Amino acid sequence: INYMSSFIKKANSRKFRSIMLPKFDKAIDDRLSKKNWYKVNGRPDVIIFEGWCVGARPERLKTLKKSVNSMEKNDDNKLIWRKHVNDQLKKGYKKLYSKLDCLLFLRAENFSLLQKWRVIQEKKLKLKNKNKKTKQKIMTKKEVLNFMQTYQRITQNMFKSAPKYASIVIKLNSNHQINSVKYN
Repeated sequence: INYMSSFIKKANSRKFRSIMLPKFDKAIDDRLSKKNWYKVNGRPDVIIFEGWCVGARPERLKTLKKSVNSMEKNDDNKLIWRKHVNDQLKKGYKKLYSKLDCLLFLRAENFSLLQKWRVIQEKKLKLKNKNKKTKQKIMTKKEVLNFMQTYQRITQNMFKSAPKYASIVIKLNSNHQINSVKYN
């Protein structure tokens, strides 16, 4: 949050010269070393801030109480994780997202389709990196499905609420093709 907020502030400054942007490697589930980061020279005209739950908003406490999956039911029955995530969305993320001029929401048909796409993505990642000697954190299908439970609540809330506040909503079909585009 702090790095992105700082970048946006610097990019909007008339004194902007250059900045290094981290490059993330999904195969190792971490940023690459600084020598592999992107160097942005000169003030950018457009910044695309991409991410799974960019623009997510907090939920009411009442909705947090109902578990949406087995992880929440079995491992978060006291709502500790749910409340923590919700608090983060209310504070730092809200402040960060308020700096966005436009929010484009890519809307899949449902959460199970996202799970399918993420499993496929992981398989492609494994093939792409099969000869690399770095320590990789490529997940199995079971690991992907478990991992995605941590984002299920936020994602499903975005399915319901983001079409109301996103600047542009692009609905995707199961083949990643655009079904419709809505401008708010």
